[in-house]
Amino acid sequence: MNELISGNQKNKVSRTSWSVVKKIIVLGRPRTWFFSYFACLAGLAMGSQTPSLFVTVVALALFSVTTAATNQLNAYTDRDEDEANLPGRVSMVDYVGPTRLRNVALGSFAAVVFVAFWVDVVFGVVMTVAALDCIFYSMPPLRLKARPLASLMAFSGAFGFPLVAGYLLTSPTISLPPIVAIMTFWFFTYGAVKNLPDYHGDKEAGLRTPATIFDTRRDAVVFAAALLLSPFPLIVGAALTGLIATKYLLLLVFLLFLVYLLKKTFDSDTAKELEIAHTDGFFYAVSVSAVFFLLQTQSPRALALAAAPFALLGVIEKAEFDSR
Repeated sequence: MNELISGNQKNKVSRTSWSVVKKIIVLGRPRTWFFSYFACLAGLAMGSQTPSLFVTVVALALFSVTTAATNQLNAYTDRDEDEANLPGRVSMVDYVGPTRLRNVALGSFAAVVFVAFWVDVVFGVVMTVAALDCIFYSMPPLRLKARPLASLMAFSGAFGFPLVAGYLLTSPTISLPPIVAIMTFWFFTYGAVKNLPDYHGDKEAGLRTPATIFDTRRDAVVFAAALLLSPFPLIVGAALTGLIATKYLLLLVFLLFLVYLLKKTFDSDTAKELEIAHTDGFFYAVSVSAVFFLLQTQSPRALALAAAPFALLGVIEKAEFDSR
């Protein structure tokens, strides 16, 4: 009988431990890892050297862990606004334990930087700057997300840093192609959309975001629309002047979907409608990231690498393996 009770207790502990680990992963928001995934792959493909499988896997893994840690730290610091916007996430943080979640995130950043320096010194420097950007996006004393312009600049690093790191890992020079800056700016503009569903909750919490600096949500949507459209004339001008390859003009096909997305966001009134529009915006950004990667290389392997995340996104959405 005692052995049976002991066995049941062990199973209970095991299930509880797995539940904590699962919630930590969910708070890391796996679906958001694919921005750095595509950016890093694009950077690796842009360089003049072919990366080894080991370097590719390690680089992708490190940026995935970095993105997860950023989301976990964000969940730890944003309790007040999440009470209104994402109460379910607050419950997850409480289940895991705020201090434990913070320690997991900070420990992940430390591990990422250590491994990055082991792989390559320049890569380690880029990862260190990326980690600091991610930490102080949410954490004091800087808490960059509390300042609208600084928050967008820090947010753009989620795409810019893996793109730069990937390129430097496969290039003998530290001179970056102009398209790196343009695509980082594109992701900067995408940051204007992510706060729109949380407009009312952030407003009530007294937070200054790229959305809440406007008196109404509609004004915030108009600003986001103008910002989101701005990279496309930049791409056209850069291609026509020879600053970037004309192949990048293919990204203009996303203008149609972007216009549809902005209209849908503008017409949304309820929190549920805004969240649906937010999800559509997420798939728009992932799709642009995937096509940008494929513009670097069109091999069967590249097509498989581009398709795999979309299959995984379907699983993540169906299993509700995301804290948003």
